[in-house]
Amino acid sequence: MQIDSLAALEDLTLSGLPSLKSLPQCGLPSNLQEVTIIKCEGLSSLPISDWGFQRLTSLSSICIDCEDIVCALLKERLLPTSLVHLNICNLSHSKSLEGKGLQHLTSLKCLYIYKCPNLESLPEDELPSSLLSLDISYCPKLEERYGNKRGKHWSKIAHIPEIRINGKLIS
Repeated sequence: MQIDSLAALEDLTLSGLPSLKSLPQCGLPSNLQEVTIIKCEGLSSLPISDWGFQRLTSLSSICIDCEDIVCALLKERLLPTSLVHLNICNLSHSKSLEGKGLQHLTSLKCLYIYKCPNLESLPEDELPSSLLSLDISYCPKLEERYGNKRGKHWSKIAHIPEIRINGKLIS
C-alpha cells in the first residue's frame, strides 16, 4: 500500500504486532491526529527519527507503551508541539522520564502515566506550563512520591490544576 492512499488517515492504532519492524519509508501520514502504539516491540529497532513525528502538525494525541520508543521520543524531542494528550504506559524499567522532551510540548494539556512500576519521579522542573491534567495510575513509586499533599515533592506539581492518582482526584 502506498502512503498516498493513507493521506486522509486521521487515527492510527498499531496493537499486538510484536513482529512489526517497519513503517512506510516516507513516514506516517501528515493528517494523523491520534496515534496508538501498543505491544509493537519490533518497531523499537527502527530509527525513531525516521518516523517523522515532528512533521505531524495535526497530531494531538499519542499513546505508547514501548519503553524504547518513549525514551527515544522524549530524549530526542521528536514529538510535535501540537500534542495535547500524551499517554505513557507499561514502562517496566524506566526510573524517570526525559524532562526536556516534555518541556517543548507547549500545547500539552493532559499527561497520563499508567502501569510504570519503576518510575520514581517526573521531570518536575521541566513539565510544560500548559499542563492542566496529570493522571497517574498503577505507578507505586510515583504514587508514593506525589500522593501526599503535604509531602516535599507535592509542591513541585501542585501548580497543575487537576491531579489524579489511581482515579482519585487529589487536587
